[in-house]
Amino acid sequence: MSKSNRYVVYCFVGGKCVGTHYSNNIAEIPYIKAIYKGCEVEVYRLSDYHEVSKEILIKPALKKQNKKKSLRRVKVAETGEVFSSLHQCCKVLSIPYKAAYTAIKKGRAVRGYNLSYIELV
Repeated sequence: MSKSNRYVVYCFVGGKCVGTHYSNNIAEIPYIKAIYKGCEVEVYRLSDYHEVSKEILIKPALKKQNKKKSLRRVKVAETGEVFSSLHQCCKVLSIPYKAAYTAIKKGRAVRGYNLSYIELV
């Protein structure tokens, strides 16, 4: 039993992906390319992410960029301690992360500690 191939076509204009099409038949790819005439086109086989046809270099826009939030400092009101992150605070105080996060968002205390974020200026 042979595995059928599924293809994905990415169409780029100015480095931004403007279209994504999926197809089970490689014969449809030229028709999809014709729809996006003037665009840069990349075709991949999804079964093993094998590149079928490459007319341009892989653009960074194709990859999801992880926009990491800057770490906010956390202050404990009762002790005056300042931690570099909520994770570090939870580790030291032995508080579950989710409970601490929810307490900060709702303005409540968790295990007797009032936590708050400190904005860096």
